[in-house]
Amino acid sequence: ITFENTGAPEEVLRLTESKPASPAENQLLLRMQAAPINPSDINFIQGVYGIKPECPSTAGFEGAATVEAPAKDGSLKEGAVVIPLKSFHTWQDQVVCTEEECIGLPDGIDPQQAAMLGVNPMTAYRLLSDFAQLKPGETVAQNAANSAVGFCVVQLARHFGLKSINVVRREECVEELKAAGADHVVVESENLSDDLKAIAGKEGVKLALNAVGGESALALAKIFSPGGHHVTYGAMSKRPVTLPNGLLIFKQPHFHGFWLTR
Repeated sequence: ITFENTGAPEEVLRLTESKPASPAENQLLLRMQAAPINPSDINFIQGVYGIKPECPSTAGFEGAATVEAPAKDGSLKEGAVVIPLKSFHTWQDQVVCTEEECIGLPDGIDPQQAAMLGVNPMTAYRLLSDFAQLKPGETVAQNAANSAVGFCVVQLARHFGLKSINVVRREECVEELKAAGADHVVVESENLSDDLKAIAGKEGVKLALNAVGGESALALAKIFSPGGHHVTYGAMSKRPVTLPNGLLIFKQPHFHGFWLTR
């Protein structure tokens, strides 16, 4: 699936055919088994992502493939399931890459599940581990909690012994998140800040994860403990993160941006 120019995916994407790839001795020939559609894929096709396509281009940042032809003297054997460490444009039948550009997975893993390992679970893991060193029993707060990353954060937080406060926009998301291990789920409303403060208490939280921006991001910032970390990794509302001066002066929080590619 290729595009000659950037733009709306439904307008610029085309199904095309090309000659089968011919790998060099140090390369693998892979047969793609599954490739999801991630918001970053859409942004890439639109030309508004951090990485700009060199057109004509094929899309697809993640996926799972089986080794169709191993590299000479390589460690990955025919039939092994692999996922990309670097994007190799996964929306196509065959891919050529080196062993350093992919990673082999355990036998028996479902390729459809493997295809989604590279972006959302890794983002959640890094968000929880890179910014605030939370101890078991401490709390992380997040918005867009019913997103793929949000669900991963909930499950990893539970695995690490952390508590989670989760903001969603729809009531029907509440029970699903609680079943996944969420401690608290709050539906956005005009009283969001007060609702979050009632849960966080005087101690507040050391880590808040923002994929929305605007008022939702500000509500998370208002429940910080002094020196807390606010990490923005998405902008679903397309509104900026704005902060009152008093919060910066008296709480002295840390604000970060996160991009898995970097």
